[in-house]
Amino acid sequence: MLFPDIEAQPICSFDVAAGYQPGGFNASSDVPSQAKFKSAKSWNFELGYKSGWFEDKLTSRATLFYSYFRDYRIYRFNQADPTQAFMVNAERAHS
Repeated sequence: MLFPDIEAQPICSFDVAAGYQPGGFNASSDVPSQAKFKSAKSWNFELGYKSGWFEDKLTSRATLFYSYFRDYRIYRFNQADPTQAFMVNAERAHS
């Protein structure tokens, strides 16, 4: 091992990432209000912890994730023809 003292210490990590999907249009939609959908944006957060005990014979890891989406994309089925679906924006979503 190149740096043995580094592995012996507990490790905490935090990560933030932004995501983007460009908008577009539904070619199969005949309704003008449903023909276009907006771009979707997201923020993703991750918090992690790693530790080892008994000379690393026992290791534990824990990670928490949280994602926030704005204008999240969902598919809706066409009520007149259930074999067709089109994309619309949900206002917000999180997980």
